[in-house]
Amino acid sequence: MTPKQKSSLIEELQKLDYFVGMCGDGANDCGALNKAHAGISLSELEASVASPFTSKIPNIKCVPLLIKEGRNTLITTFSIFKFLTMFQFIGIVCILFLFWKQTLLGNYQYLMHDLVINITVTLTMSLNHPAPKLAPYRPYGQLLTPPLLLSIFMHLTFTVIVQSTAFFLLQQQPWFNETDVFSACLPLNYSSANVTVREHRYAENFFTTTMFYITGFHEIVVEVVFAKGRPFRQPLYTNYLLSIMIAIQIAVYLFVMFADIETLYTIMELVCTPYYWRVYILIMVLVLFIVSYIAEMWFIENRKLWLWIKTMFTYKSKSQYRRLQRKLQKDPEWPPEDRTDYAIQCVSVEDPQNCTASNNEHKPEEAIQQARK
Repeated sequence: MTPKQKSSLIEELQKLDYFVGMCGDGANDCGALNKAHAGISLSELEASVASPFTSKIPNIKCVPLLIKEGRNTLITTFSIFKFLTMFQFIGIVCILFLFWKQTLLGNYQYLMHDLVINITVTLTMSLNHPAPKLAPYRPYGQLLTPPLLLSIFMHLTFTVIVQSTAFFLLQQQPWFNETDVFSACLPLNYSSANVTVREHRYAENFFTTTMFYITGFHEIVVEVVFAKGRPFRQPLYTNYLLSIMIAIQIAVYLFVMFADIETLYTIMELVCTPYYWRVYILIMVLVLFIVSYIAEMWFIENRKLWLWIKTMFTYKSKSQYRRLQRKLQKDPEWPPEDRTDYAIQCVSVEDPQNCTASNNEHKPEEAIQQARK
């Protein structure tokens, strides 16, 4: 094929809404490499200037590698987007509940959420390598797709449920007191009158302490759930740095929760709560993790379920090549069998009357009439 024919072929395929890839190693491939969605140069000479990708492998074995890397990048982008979105929603729901009681998280509590969780996730979640086996289907190519939006809405619902449960269940505890926030951990035979109690600060109350634990562990939950692996990425445990960071995050929050160090409580603007209440918080977080993981993996990532939903709602792709496929499936004469088709040659495109069949011995008049139309 000539360079112009290669470029024209790619343009025609793109008109049918195909995503076209092109491999080439010579100067005559530059035009086609530039027009393709993914142009791969198989050499470091002239073709590498026109193509966005240059392969060190001088054959088409590089194509599956490029597809796997591209899918891995796309899924990683979606995962980070979902995590950052849920990170904000978790904080917003927490603030709304605290505003209800005219209080707010402390400065160091906000700082701990941002440093220990947010920054470490955004820096390490993208370190997953692509899956070793190329999946037989591609991921969603757009950000605002029903599975992604439904995933965010579903986890937002879980956020409201778990935080409202902790918020209202806290107020039902016998030791709960909105004014006396330092007596919850005193022995039963002691009273606050027998100890020296300092004036509590704005953020030191049972609401902020409970919400700080709930939101912190919830952010770790969505971090683990969204850092998915197969089928387009390697599993989470292969990302050693992210796995270590998750373990450190869990250890830090457990230490702050169960250390019972007065100096730590003072710095973090936390108050002591009974031991069993802290266990209740861990149970709520564990249930949240199980429900979130099952919902994400068995519902959001269930390809068969989404294909069934598309079938139920008679969804049809709007791509041009899909439309042509549906038309051909309904055409009783396709594929053509037991017949001979002739190419139509016209002397001039502007003069369709001057058309003849390529074979002078057999001139199908119907084909000529069709060409003139």
